[in-house]
Amino acid sequence: MIGFIVTGHGNFASGITSAVTLVTGIEDGVIACDFDDMSSFESIRTKLEKAVEDLKDYDDIVIFCDLLSGTPFNQALDMKVSSGTDRIHIVYGSNLPLLIEAILAGTNGADMDRINEIVEMAKTSIGKVEDRNVSDEDDF
Repeated sequence: MIGFIVTGHGNFASGITSAVTLVTGIEDGVIACDFDDMSSFESIRTKLEKAVEDLKDYDDIVIFCDLLSGTPFNQALDMKVSSGTDRIHIVYGSNLPLLIEAILAGTNGADMDRINEIVEMAKTSIGKVEDRNVSDEDDF
């Protein structure tokens, strides 16, 4: 089984996790750790350590971060390194399609190879609608 922690700046974690729950109905094994303007480096680290402890019965734990090199990412990485465990995995640049797919897969028995495939697939979920006049006859 795979447990999930979502972290990021402001209310990114609780906000995107609430959207995941709305779409999937999944709450178990998913923990949000916000880093708001009142948080310190130590407080986000404490939140992350508590989340890892709460998920101790899971084989692997994936920590989804909003940004590479932001405080939540840095604290998650430092925690992973200092723990010496290979059951903690960190993904940065997280978005809603990625979280939905990974959490659905994780709760349905997927392994880390599948989660890694989903991370690669999520890179294609970002796009842009072309700036041109769109007629009613265009198919979407």
